[in-house]
Amino acid sequence: MTDQKEEPVVVGRIELMLLRELQQAVAEMRATRGRDALTERLDRADSQWHDFLEHGALRAPVGRCLFFGCWGQPGHCLIAPSGTSRTGLPSDEAWALAEALDGAFAPRRGRDGAIVCGNHYVYEGRAYGTEECAQGEFLRHRLGKWSLLQWWDRCQGDTRGACNSTILLEGERTTAELLQALETRFPSVLENLKQHGVKLVDVTDRFEAAKEQP
Repeated sequence: MTDQKEEPVVVGRIELMLLRELQQAVAEMRATRGRDALTERLDRADSQWHDFLEHGALRAPVGRCLFFGCWGQPGHCLIAPSGTSRTGLPSDEAWALAEALDGAFAPRRGRDGAIVCGNHYVYEGRAYGTEECAQGEFLRHRLGKWSLLQWWDRCQGDTRGACNSTILLEGERTTAELLQALETRFPSVLENLKQHGVKLVDVTDRFEAAKEQP
């Protein structure tokens, strides 16, 4: 008997729609009920959906995917695609990653109109006189083993200044791959942006050009 190769599973629009509905339901229920047996069961079901996407779907990104930002309430944290803080990272690594991310990579506008960010404007003496760029304007960066996009975001449960959101994928990733990961793994983030009329706009080229200026 010859071995037969398994055909890859293709995730269609219905499956992705169900995933989005499930993730939104978990988030809403957690906000009203807190942590209990039912929300734990929903978390496990959501995780199983994401396992299916990662291992059985052609369109799912490969590798660990995380979101950093507000999640239905004030305060920033790392979130797994299940909508929980169970990222699979060691606690010290997760803490260090969160500390390094918070607002450090979102674009700011200097007095001269140049795009700068936390990783550069502090060290270049540009901290004073800068202001946050518009919500949704993002920069692509590498941080250790992670590729990431970060933007200012007051649509995820906290309307105060300095709120920011980040999508992360392990390895060297393109902007398109990161945006796809955001759409498939954290659809509620995009839905919240849409409800507030905020669009994601890449300003990385303007940031790179500003770095080359004396």
